[in-house]
Amino acid sequence: MVKRLFLINVGVFLFLFILQIFQAHDLINNLILYLGQYPVLSLGKLYIWQFVTYMFIHQEPWHLLFNMMLLWFFAPELEIRWGRAGFLTFFFFAGVGGAIVEALFSLFVTKTPHVVIGASGAVMAVILASGAYFPGRRIHLWGIFPIEMKYFVGLLILIDIFGMTSGPTGVSYMTHIGGLACGYLYLTRYHRTADIARWRYMR
Repeated sequence: MVKRLFLINVGVFLFLFILQIFQAHDLINNLILYLGQYPVLSLGKLYIWQFVTYMFIHQEPWHLLFNMMLLWFFAPELEIRWGRAGFLTFFFFAGVGGAIVEALFSLFVTKTPHVVIGASGAVMAVILASGAYFPGRRIHLWGIFPIEMKYFVGLLILIDIFGMTSGPTGVSYMTHIGGLACGYLYLTRYHRTADIARWRYMR
């Protein structure tokens, strides 16, 4: 399923890229408006499919590369451990939950709703789960700087918190935080974590 998620995301990106080559800008904008997560539509008009479809849309190559690289590195072990159905349930629970959190936040707190696209919310939850199972595992940021998974997760959380307080950046940090929160909720509720705060699983 990780491979299929990867291919769907890449396929949608290439389709949008081809439309860009043919300068079909109106079609691109309409697709993003109706398939991206736009709170005015997703909550205001109950376009609830947007809470799922937004995860498969990326316009920027670096956005796609970052999300798919993290998914490819960290998700396969979770699918092996949980099975296809278990992994997909976790992935979509975090991705949909992160989108709902962002939609509510932008509508009722910041009151600046905007279109959100990308799999980042679900991918952040995948990293959280990987950090919970393998806290001492060392990875290398950008292939250079060694860091343990538990600190990597903490670093991502700090980046998201800082990003939220630094003004408009074009990145939906609330979707990241919402995805992390939903991933945490799912792990502690359904996977019987002994104490995820200490990064230790008992079963």
